[in-house]
Amino acid sequence: MRTFRAIAFLLLLVLFTGLCFGQTQAARLQGTVRDTSGAIVPNAKVVVVNNQTKDSSDATTNASGLYVIPALRPGTYTLTVEAPGFSKTTVTDIELAVSASIAQDVTAELARATIGSVSVLGALHATPAVKAALADRTR
Repeated sequence: MRTFRAIAFLLLLVLFTGLCFGQTQAARLQGTVRDTSGAIVPNAKVVVVNNQTKDSSDATTNASGLYVIPALRPGTYTLTVEAPGFSKTTVTDIELAVSASIAQDVTAELARATIGSVSVLGALHATPAVKAALADRTR
């Protein structure tokens, strides 16, 4: 009878020890990146930075605009999304608790077009008619 109790105790001890190691402290951050019209944004780079430790993790959105970043330490994070043709988008103060799975969707805005300047160096070669028209304007 003592042997049976000892074996049962050892089995329970092994079972509960395994369950204790099965617990995770890591959090998970996931979400979908869409544009302002609601269309998905595939291949966007998503980076999260732990505000305290400055550790970073990244992911790329799939064809459905979904990103998943597992195994994050609990803490406060800043999330940044970048995609070609879109402005950089930042979400701050994302709180991740122990074993949390947080959904953080992001709306990316189209980048505004910028018009650069053009410099022309060299002499102006104009026909006599163009020179006459330019001369008339300066009078």
